[in-house]
Amino acid sequence: MRNSYVNPVMCQECDNEIKSIIGDGWGAILIAGFDEVNNSFGNDVKMFAHAISSKVLPSMCVSTVITIDSATQTTEPVSVRIDDAFKTIMRHNVHTLVFLYSGHHDRHGFKVGMNEYFSMQHINRNIQECTHVKKVIAFVDCCQPEIIRVNEEQRLIQFNATASTDTAISSRNEGSPFTKLLVQTFTMKASGGKCALPLCKCRIDGPFITTDSLSHYIEIHRQNGLLRGMEPEKSLIKINWQNECLAYNYSYKVAFLFDIELPKPFTSKHTYVVLATAVNDYDALIQTILFPRFADLLGEQLNVHQKSMSHADKNADCLCIVYDTGPKCCEEVDNIEKLLLAWNSKRLLCCKLRFSLTGNCHKPSGFFLKNGKPVKDCMHEKKEFELTEMESFIKDLQDKRNTCDTDTEQALTDFISNMSSFIHGCKRNKLKHQIIQLRFIDLYDECTICVVYPLLVNPGATQANPAVSTGPQSTVSAATPHIPSNMNEASRPGQLNNQVNLGFNPGQPVQVVNSNPTLNSITAVGGLNATDGVQILAQTNKGTKQWHESVTMDLRYYLIYQLVQAIFPNPDAAALRHRMMKKLVAYTVQVEREMYETANSREEYFHFLADKIYRIQKHMYERRIRLREEQHK
Repeated sequence: MRNSYVNPVMCQECDNEIKSIIGDGWGAILIAGFDEVNNSFGNDVKMFAHAISSKVLPSMCVSTVITIDSATQTTEPVSVRIDDAFKTIMRHNVHTLVFLYSGHHDRHGFKVGMNEYFSMQHINRNIQECTHVKKVIAFVDCCQPEIIRVNEEQRLIQFNATASTDTAISSRNEGSPFTKLLVQTFTMKASGGKCALPLCKCRIDGPFITTDSLSHYIEIHRQNGLLRGMEPEKSLIKINWQNECLAYNYSYKVAFLFDIELPKPFTSKHTYVVLATAVNDYDALIQTILFPRFADLLGEQLNVHQKSMSHADKNADCLCIVYDTGPKCCEEVDNIEKLLLAWNSKRLLCCKLRFSLTGNCHKPSGFFLKNGKPVKDCMHEKKEFELTEMESFIKDLQDKRNTCDTDTEQALTDFISNMSSFIHGCKRNKLKHQIIQLRFIDLYDECTICVVYPLLVNPGATQANPAVSTGPQSTVSAATPHIPSNMNEASRPGQLNNQVNLGFNPGQPVQVVNSNPTLNSITAVGGLNATDGVQILAQTNKGTKQWHESVTMDLRYYLIYQLVQAIFPNPDAAALRHRMMKKLVAYTVQVEREMYETANSREEYFHFLADKIYRIQKHMYERRIRLREEQHK
């Protein structure tokens, strides 16, 4: 069940998803107290947040995590931010709340500002008003901690760093030993790390961390002096002390093994181990872990004694992760969920430059040049080419290489060969009227070794598009391609257009979600909440790209509806109740989510969706034609 968020477990009788006892419907509010000198409390809370929310190493699998750092300067008082956090928990219908406070505390309450305090009574009131919350798991790391008071229907598990009359210890350089011990409990064995106590061989056995095993783990380290004289306390209300599960347990080291494949003419592969705790998200894995290692290995093969340059940006996304699915067939891993599925399936993961003649030419590609300077000099700083322009440029290079020295001739030959293959792939996929953006990624400071980065884009993508307004009523500008919006217009023989209208008219506001009762019916059947978008939000890498802020949940639901309409234009009441409709909605949610996570801009997101809808309509149109022809045989 620990991977059910990426690979749902379905009931064989009713075909409904079986909810995990850990993580599903969980939320967290983590508060770092104020300190005048440094921000050790904030660092402790960040580590704890990563430990309980990581998808790569799912311990608690908490999807809704709200971190409040009192040291962060905002226009609102910290007390207002805390109240807003509890309101968010209420909106998300969280039934299990994880609460952490790490900081100073005295008779005035939790210190959350220079002269600002937040009382335990205020915390109690907020928790009691969260009527959906049925269980609270609290960790209070401060001096003289108080017991949380829950309402009659709520249950409580609370661990305090020390007794209610004692002081807690925290080092300004190392942070709190109690919070660090909690993080160690969830991640130490999985990360291959060692206990903070020298020569300690502590471990928790079994698949779960329970209230009993966590209490025992804390007590062992208290006896051995890790908590520096603090006497942790626990408090339970309506809890089975022995069997209450708090988190999934890893009693073994969790790591990803990648075979890094260097480009031609090199043939060797190099195994690289990446600990699961080092992986925060997919982009960071590629940009800050695998690409630097790829460049270092390339330098070793070429005897380049220089440190590779940093490429912690999207230039590195020409590197990809794949695994074999058959002879000469492979599948790309392009998000954390697919990475975990491949790892759990014992797939052999290979990391290499993406360059395919049959793949998606709109994805970043890359090829290696030992000497990129001669090619860059010939381009005269030109970075964009139409397909026909690039073909002419390649012909010029073919004429020029006959008069060059050996090294330059080899560089031009390699460039011509790879770009000719790239253009052939574009034509094979019938991609016309496109622009090739060409960049050179220098791998080292003082030599010309580089990766050439060709990317195929639409001509309109290089122009500034009018903004798209967001909110319940959204308008997409005329930059969104105008495409036949109904199947009757698009499916006349010989008139299938290759453009799709997402349902927006330039300059005219439209009601995105609530104005369409059919969408409400479909989302209700599919288990989606069209009012707040919680189900999609919980599955999305929200906040990882700046353009995500310009797309509201209402707009995303409207676009999901367009995908459903493309597949099943006019469902009747009986169809809406059929279980296949639920699977259809789940499929369209997955499609939209992948495009939302893959796209690098709002315009590219709309383009991906429009292209998908067009392909669906085209497939249905061709299928109807085939059926009609078979009927007349």
